[in-house]
Amino acid sequence: MSHTQGEIIAITEDHCRVAPKWCELVIQVHKDYPDPTGIGGVVENGAITSLMDWANVFLVFAPFVSPIRNGPSGRICLQANISYQRRVVSRLASQLGVMEMLCTRQLRQEGEVNIAADRLLVSHVQSHGFGGTFTAHFHNGRSIAGLQPEKLGGLGRMLRLGFTAILPPYLLGFTLRSLMSTQQVLGKVFASLPLLALLVCCHAAGEFIGYMIGAGQSPQRMA
Repeated sequence: MSHTQGEIIAITEDHCRVAPKWCELVIQVHKDYPDPTGIGGVVENGAITSLMDWANVFLVFAPFVSPIRNGPSGRICLQANISYQRRVVSRLASQLGVMEMLCTRQLRQEGEVNIAADRLLVSHVQSHGFGGTFTAHFHNGRSIAGLQPEKLGGLGRMLRLGFTAILPPYLLGFTLRSLMSTQQVLGKVFASLPLLALLVCCHAAGEFIGYMIGAGQSPQRMA
């Protein structure tokens, strides 16, 4: 992001398809909300051939599946559908790299306001295959833990390490609560529940390793 030049830096992923006029809408939403530093939109599943693909999207994007509540939000969409104002980019730099989850958390802790906007829609079209999805969520968990700020300290890392023991039920519960209002896909949520339960265990195992020995090559595996 440090190499960008625009006043608004919009981010999506190479396996996402943006809705028509997405760029125009990003600019318009930033005009409608001139103060917020980050604006996140909605993610819908574009890989619909298997329950594993649904489980993959639910675990990563549950809070951002339509409908979402518009306006100031403590949790907004991340790398699939987010945009930042230029003025905060330099503050998000890190020698360890940048994870959008940590960026929005940092901005929130600094008193900045983030906005959720359902006008911004992308379709997430990605399938890792059955076994590959488990691997991807392990590497995601390890990357998240391994790229935590160094200021977390030894005690903080030990506490996070212990928390990984209860992370699977916590993540599963959070995911299901987030999806209870998504009437259109609720059947897929319950059908993919056994897979979700396995995926949260893979994610927790990744975080455990990340806090123990660092991110390793997991961020590169996620690229």
